[in-house]
Amino acid sequence: MFTRQKTMLLLIFCMLIPFAANSHVHAAQTAAVKSPSTSYQFGGAPFDPEQSFNEFNGILKVQEQGDYTIVTWSDIYSTDGQRLYMSVAKNSKWLFRGKEVLAFDDTGDDSSKSIIAANNYIFYGDDKSLEVATIHLEDGEISSPKTLRTWDKPAGSIPTKRYYYPIKTNDRSGVMYKVEEGKYEIFLGGELSKPLIIDDPKRVIKRHITSDIVLTSKRDRLIFVSGHVTTVFNIKKKDMQYNAKGYEQVHRNIQYYDGGRLYGFSPNDLSSIQTLDENFKGISTVSFKAPAASRSYFAGITVSNNALRFWSFHSYRNTNSLQVTSFKLGKEPS
Repeated sequence: MFTRQKTMLLLIFCMLIPFAANSHVHAAQTAAVKSPSTSYQFGGAPFDPEQSFNEFNGILKVQEQGDYTIVTWSDIYSTDGQRLYMSVAKNSKWLFRGKEVLAFDDTGDDSSKSIIAANNYIFYGDDKSLEVATIHLEDGEISSPKTLRTWDKPAGSIPTKRYYYPIKTNDRSGVMYKVEEGKYEIFLGGELSKPLIIDDPKRVIKRHITSDIVLTSKRDRLIFVSGHVTTVFNIKKKDMQYNAKGYEQVHRNIQYYDGGRLYGFSPNDLSSIQTLDENFKGISTVSFKAPAASRSYFAGITVSNNALRFWSFHSYRNTNSLQVTSFKLGKEPS
């Protein structure tokens, strides 16, 4: 099945629990209160002119890579197979909209595929194989399909159910999956010839893998960002990071990662956004006038031009459009 995203939520900055930062995390810089800005129809036109996306039966995701804003969506349930659609804007102007870039017919054998859109790389896998294709962001053309792994079903046995999870680094995204008990493999876009093997002899990763997964810049740790509790797996030590009492080290209220930075949010009368490095050291904190709560289909968070951007589906004038609220972050200390 398609990777399930968070749907029908309050905008995430209106849903978070009150901020309670770790005692060892202190912001290095605090800015004055600012007001976020909101665009109710990103790009000045619908992202889906044919209205193929249904917010009650769809998965919508927004990513940003350099000057490109990448929008993908698909059905949760479909009777005629799986479809992945894409729209791409460059510098906030649409290049193409509503293009079907990937399709799998319904074979009737329940072999639905997991599809992970990692910027311009599309990973798709099932119990038989893991494959990847590259999308040309200027026109949505697909190229370079490649099989990364295949698995043979032993005679007379039921194939192992395989799950695929999105993972990101400071500059690229990819997929992580379990090879066998206690062993995982990571493929990253742009590094397909160099998969990373993760050994987990205590088999602790499976307790954290449903969270958002980050591979640190030095490729030495996995950070599991779950919103309320964030934990860390040390790849070299093949174990979780622990505190002085021997419990798993916990970092609280970290909500997002991008470009080598972690971000924590706080909704109160003033909503604040804290920026931290990959070692959870505070870099800056900026306070904002909290926007009014509104129900919408949450479609993702991105960082662009030093602003944290919250995306959601918006039926602007009865069209399938994107709403984006931008929080301008403080400058990092030199």
